[in-house]
Amino acid sequence: MATVSNEDKAKIAQGMEREGIVDYDKITIGAAIQVLEDWFDGDKLVVSGLIDAAISPDNLTNSQKKKIAGYWMIRKAKRELL
Repeated sequence: MATVSNEDKAKIAQGMEREGIVDYDKITIGAAIQVLEDWFDGDKLVVSGLIDAAISPDNLTNSQKKKIAGYWMIRKAKRELL
């Protein structure tokens, strides 16, 4: 389980507060952020394997998969959240 730094939690909470998204205490926001961090870290290997299966017999390096996932997450967030 990766631990989100207090600095990262504070930056995320500040951004949410600035946008008027969530009006909860820091402990609640911090716990929610930690759950997301754990989910993301836990699913990395699953997603990597699913990509491998989907593109077989072709392959991508882990670096390429990370870049694809990063761009996808940014686009998804813009469409769904922002």
